[in-house]
Amino acid sequence: MKKVILLIHYLPVLALGSLMVSFDQDQGQMSFSAEPGDIVISEIMADPVPAVELPPEEYIEIFNRSGNTINLGKWKLSSADQNSFFPGVDIGPGEFLILTAAADTTLFAPFGRTVGLKPFPALTDKGRIIVLSDDQGNLISGVEYSSEWYGSALKSGGGWSLEIIDVDYPFFTEGNWEASSSRKGGTPGGTNSSIRSNPDNSFHGIVNVFPEDSIRISIELSEPVPEFAVNISGITLDGSGISAAGLSDPLYRSFILSPGNHLERGRVYTICLPESLTDFAGNSASERCFSFGLPESAGTKDLVFNELLFNPFPDSPDYIELCNLSVKVLDVSQLLLASVNSETGVPSEAKQFSNEKRCIIPGAYYAITTDREKVISGYPSSVPENLFDVSFLPSMPDDRGHLLLLNRHLDKIDEVIYTEKMHYSLLSGMKGFLLRKSGRTFHRKRAGTGIRRRRVRGGEHRELRILFSPWESLQKRR
Repeated sequence: MKKVILLIHYLPVLALGSLMVSFDQDQGQMSFSAEPGDIVISEIMADPVPAVELPPEEYIEIFNRSGNTINLGKWKLSSADQNSFFPGVDIGPGEFLILTAAADTTLFAPFGRTVGLKPFPALTDKGRIIVLSDDQGNLISGVEYSSEWYGSALKSGGGWSLEIIDVDYPFFTEGNWEASSSRKGGTPGGTNSSIRSNPDNSFHGIVNVFPEDSIRISIELSEPVPEFAVNISGITLDGSGISAAGLSDPLYRSFILSPGNHLERGRVYTICLPESLTDFAGNSASERCFSFGLPESAGTKDLVFNELLFNPFPDSPDYIELCNLSVKVLDVSQLLLASVNSETGVPSEAKQFSNEKRCIIPGAYYAITTDREKVISGYPSSVPENLFDVSFLPSMPDDRGHLLLLNRHLDKIDEVIYTEKMHYSLLSGMKGFLLRKSGRTFHRKRAGTGIRRRRVRGGEHRELRILFSPWESLQKRR
């Protein structure tokens, strides 16, 4: 026995492949370290009132999907700026653990093993980021839940939990959660009512790339990629590469990259991820490359209105499409939109497109709407990567309207005045037809301004290209 004890003291940590095993020298017990996804956040009760058949208090459930008993001592549960540390409790293979406020521990004890945390991170009804990290600060599980995931206005009103559907895909977030179907309102400490196979079969990849300055590049991915930092040697940037990467999102979706060389203004760069970089499920990115550049201020006709849908079908949203005619890279967050009252000539308040910094490179299109998914489903030839949700659009009356595109200094970049008479006069109805510039070759100070109409019927585009209104013909001849 003495020889065994001495061996344990001299070898406190053993590496078994990728598995780390440590020994408690005081008690002689083994404790296995966890990898990302070994312990999963499996259920969230963010809005417990009015209660169905569960205690009217918030809770989070975690599940051990690994084959090892894992000690959670000094682990951390985080939400917003609140951090809660675990006591030295174990969670066995296939075991659930209910996490709640220390004062509410006895309320949930009848449903399963319960750990009270003080403080317990506040959970908002609408949603927020929850992160579970180990004693070294490594991400083990995390989710940015949303009240939209309930899929039911009745259940989103309170008393029902959100449950993960397939615990084997813990970072497949939005498509892997739904409202509990348990008559109790949730399943704390037990198998989720929503449990079923729901594999993550795709990884979109890069969502956005924006240069903070000449030496820092922000990159956003569609899913958490805990192994991103160890793959930076394979990232290419127009032959230059990346020298360092820092985390900027607790869910490992966004990073700050340091380019090998300083970025130069007036140049468009393309960054590409290595093919070996995958999401947690092992899927390669479908969008591995992304173009960007150091942005400049937009001047007159650098960016122009290219397409308008102001009289959509019922239950469909308006949208506006812009095109960058300049040689500049433009920043969406520096653009403003306003409408002009056709009766008084008074402009409305100019509002920012978006708080998100995003590049519009030369020749690129950028479209905005208040319901992106409806536009994508209604217009099959749309390019989803160029279409973005905004919280508002300026007033776009069906009969006539006047729109202004401005920069941060309120300088006019472009404007458009439209009327329903710009549609072909023999059309039986105007709904669902859009106005679009017919010229496909643009010049910075002489853009094509003839408008063509397009309508979607039965999933197919039907374009009217041959007849133009006098206004369009006049503009086209200029």
